[in-house]
Amino acid sequence: MAGQRDSLQRELAATREELEAMRALLDQLPEIFESRFASRMDPLLAERQRLVGETEHLRQHLLELQPSTPALMAQQPPQQPKLARLLRHALGLPAARAAADWPPTAGSAGPTRR
Repeated sequence: MAGQRDSLQRELAATREELEAMRALLDQLPEIFESRFASRMDPLLAERQRLVGETEHLRQHLLELQPSTPALMAQQPPQQPKLARLLRHALGLPAARAAADWPPTAGSAGPTRR
């Protein structure tokens, strides 16, 4: 009986040591995850910063290429957005009407109902 008791006490002591080691590891987990997260985020943040700089450079370049006077901009015909134009074409709808053509009159070619 004494041998079994000693064996159980040794097992209990070993289990307590293992428990303390696990608690120590558990305490280190936030630091480990934070370090791993930072090491993975650093390249992404650097790439984001590079892209922000490149975007700003391209915006500046675009502003330099655009006409600088309102008169030049007024000479350019307004264009319907490409997606809307393509959708109208694909669906067989007429081209978008100018604001002066709206609302359609009785004699104008408006959508027909069947």
